[in-house]
Amino acid sequence: MPSPPQHPQPAAPRHHLQWKGVTIGPYTELEIKELLAKGEIGLMHRIDNNGRWQSLSEYLFPAPAAKTPPPPNLLSPPSPPPNTPAPEAPANTEQLDRLILTGYILCGATVVLPILATLPAFWIATHLHAQGAHEPARLQYILGTAFTLIGLLLIAILLAN
Repeated sequence: MPSPPQHPQPAAPRHHLQWKGVTIGPYTELEIKELLAKGEIGLMHRIDNNGRWQSLSEYLFPAPAAKTPPPPNLLSPPSPPPNTPAPEAPANTEQLDRLILTGYILCGATVVLPILATLPAFWIATHLHAQGAHEPARLQYILGTAFTLIGLLLIAILLAN
């Protein structure tokens, strides 16, 4: 009795892999998983999936399709109803601009003033040390801090006017 005709199994799809510009393969998915298990390749390798290169992690572990729409952006204000007039700009924008400018100046001064205050403090401490004062480093620190605070106070007074 003749045996029934054997239908050949379709060949498993074969894929090329790429790492740092070097292409290797082709491999079946089973061979790729074996290479991955041996540590010979990693999930960051790129795989040619029907002409589309993607990371091996994206190919083996595809992201599930979104079932629900994303939540609304809570940071943006809700849209106004139709035919609503545009809101007017606040009347005190000049005051707001001045406050922002003051903030920028004070922040910049806290960076620049200690550097500038160190120069005269260093000169004074060196001069006093030459005259016999002890601990010039502590003196320089105290003078630098004092000059910085005085500078910030002067800037604050100028900005208040």
